[in-house]
Amino acid sequence: MTRALVPDYKPKLPPKTDYGIGIVGCGGIVNYAHLVAYKTTASTSSPATT
Repeated sequence: MTRALVPDYKPKLPPKTDYGIGIVGCGGIVNYAHLVAYKTTASTSSPATT
């Protein structure tokens, strides 16, 4: 009887996973799209911290 190998492919998560979002860069796409989307998501899913 042969046993199938099960690969361990899933990432190991650290104990703390509730870090905020960090952005490196600047420009219109960050100011007018990314930050607006993050603010909208934060205000609808959890209390926003500003």
